[in-house]
Amino acid sequence: MTLEGGTAVTGLSAARLTRLAAEAFATGGSVSFTAPRYHGGETTVSWAPETAVAVAGHICRSWGREAGVGTRLVAVECERGFAVTLRYTPAAGDGPYRLRAAQPPGEPKVIELCGHDGCDCPAPAGPGTRCAFHVTDPVPAGEERGYWGRLAAEAWAATYNPRGERARLADNERRGVIIGGIVSGLTEEELCRITGIDLLEVKDILGAVPSERPPEDDDEYTEM
Repeated sequence: MTLEGGTAVTGLSAARLTRLAAEAFATGGSVSFTAPRYHGGETTVSWAPETAVAVAGHICRSWGREAGVGTRLVAVECERGFAVTLRYTPAAGDGPYRLRAAQPPGEPKVIELCGHDGCDCPAPAGPGTRCAFHVTDPVPAGEERGYWGRLAAEAWAATYNPRGERARLADNERRGVIIGGIVSGLTEEELCRITGIDLLEVKDILGAVPSERPPEDDDEYTEM
């Protein structure tokens, strides 16, 4: 079998990662596999089974626009320290899809990367989408010239400039975080440092809901 670019493959896929992870969990070992390099040759990667499961899950969940994506072959684009970038080009032509898998101390981290070769920025709007630095890349067949820029702008607006129902939900979530932090015992200054929310905004939120701040050491309170 061959992978994009004609590289000979050894069968790296989400299905294989899942099987290797299951075997590693059973024996208490690690997941080691030989994989094709996108630019030619092969490499050997060794992961904790949790990392292999996280990568396989991400591929099936986020790259699953095509039937059978879990068994489609992927390649190693690059390796940097404990981080490995995997790559897959879908037949739909909106790729390539790229992810970075890392296993620092703690839980594994899987990040969807911009679809531009070698870019380390996160993909703004799902697999294959281009970050703000690469919105002039060629667009999928039939799409307008500003396709990547529009997707990046829409993703930014949905995250940082919500309107309508999204705005109400975002406001409620921000309000809940601030009130919950105060209830838990954090100070306003600590909440500002943790969340990045301006101190005046924190005070405005708390000033608007004084009744939701529980009384401290209220001797008259009796549990019903």
